[in-house]
This record gives sequence, C-alpha cells and structure tokens, in this order.
Amino acid sequence: MRGVVVAYSGGVDSTVVSLAALKALGDRAVAVTQVSATLGEEELREAIEVARVIGIRHVLVGARDDLDPLVAANTPARCYFCRSKLAEALWEVAKREGIDTVVDGTNMDDLSDTRPGIFAMRSAGVRSPLVELGLGKREVREMARALQLPNAEKPANACLASRIPHWTPLDHDLLRMVDAAERIVRRMVGAKQVRVRVHGALARIEVAPEERRLFFSEDTMSRVSEALSQLGFTFVTLDLAGYRPGSVAAPLHRGVKEGVGARVIGGG
Repeated sequence: MRGVVVAYSGGVDSTVVSLAALKALGDRAVAVTQVSATLGEEELREAIEVARVIGIRHVLVGARDDLDPLVAANTPARCYFCRSKLAEALWEVAKREGIDTVVDGTNMDDLSDTRPGIFAMRSAGVRSPLVELGLGKREVREMARALQLPNAEKPANACLASRIPHWTPLDHDLLRMVDAAERIVRRMVGAKQVRVRVHGALARIEVAPEERRLFFSEDTMSRVSEALSQLGFTFVTLDLAGYRPGSVAAPLHRGVKEGVGARVIGGG
C-alpha cells in the first residue's frame, strides 16, 4: 500500500494496525477518529494520548454534539448507519491526503456474530488487515504487549449507544448520563471493564467478573448508588453475573412459571 487512512478508535486492535501502518509507511499513514455524542470523553482523551505516544499523525473528524438522526433512532440497524457515516468521513480524509486505501481494526473474532457495522465498512471498501492475516483478539493482544503499547491491557469497549436497548431513542442528555455514570464507577470502585446499561430509570452496572469484589463494601455501594441517583437514575443495581457483551439486548425477565411469576412480579 502506498498510504493508508486507519479508522482509529484508541482501542487495542486499531492501535496495533495504526502502529503497523506507521512503521511501514511513515507520514503516509494517518489515524482518523470520529468524534460524536456516542464517544465517551475518556475514550477520546485516551485515543488522542495513545496516538501521540506512538507518533502517528492523528486527525479528528466530527464533533461531540454530532448525533445522526438515523443513529439516534436506535434501531437494530444503528451500527450500520453509524459506520456508513464513519466510512464516508474516512474516505474524505483519504481523498484530501491523496491516499487510496482505508483500513480498520476488525479482527477474526469480530466476525463470529452478526455486526451490521462491519458490513457497512466492507460495503464502503474498507479493508481489515487483521482479518486478512487471520489474527484474532488473543494474537492482537499479544502483539500489543510485545510492542509495549500503552493501551495493551485496555479492556474492549464499544460506543455509548451500546448501553441502551434498541428502540429507545438516543439523545445527548442520555448519552452524557451514561458516560458520566461509567466514569463515576471507574473512579469510585477502580473497575476497568465497566458498562452502565440503561433500562428506563434503572442503571444496571456490569464489571468484569473478577472485579465484582470491588463492590463488596456497604460504603462503596452506598456512594455509587448516591452518585448515580444524582445523575437522574431512580434505581441503581449491580449485575451479579458480571460483564457480558451485548447483554443490553436481552429481556429483563424470562418466562417464569405461571402463578409463581405473577406473585413475584406483582408482589412488590
């Protein structure tokens, strides 16, 4: 490749691809991050810092108050619309730079389930070097450690919209509320893998299974509950199962035996 624009989120996968591009192409490698309402403040700061550390030219597109109406509708096709807009922005940068290749950090494990966002990027002609090399999450993480990347141990993350069930409309206030809640949990508890799933007035906190013990203090639970209540949540809960990707799409209750379920659900 004579030059590449990298879809760079600041995560481990896109950082490995960005550093590889930099080593191969020097100033003909450009990392591009799309800024929008669905990107957390800490995620953006960390992406900017890691790009600075590895030395790649870094371009920001979009703005914090950007929220595409098709994304805000939060249908199951949300990721398709979001990634389509990202691809357009990437190709605009590529055209401006005189570059004819755009790549992303998709790896082999990302192909294990249906992801409309990946389809959107493929449809737009974006290539995935990690997939082309047959590399999965484990190999990419090992590469990041070997390269001593500052985010080598960074947990996987996704946009803030992934905390909110489909068909619940997104707006700036709701997304900021989720972002603030997750920052509070990380700061107060010390957990690294954090999701605050929103179900109406209920905030359901997920952390990595091995991090659940960080909540095992009445004082900690009270402080977290109070802080999230001040953000506007009526109920604050800890998911006892721990972090599970995509759990926001699961129903809040499964079918239970008639009678028993009715008594439990209706009995306070």
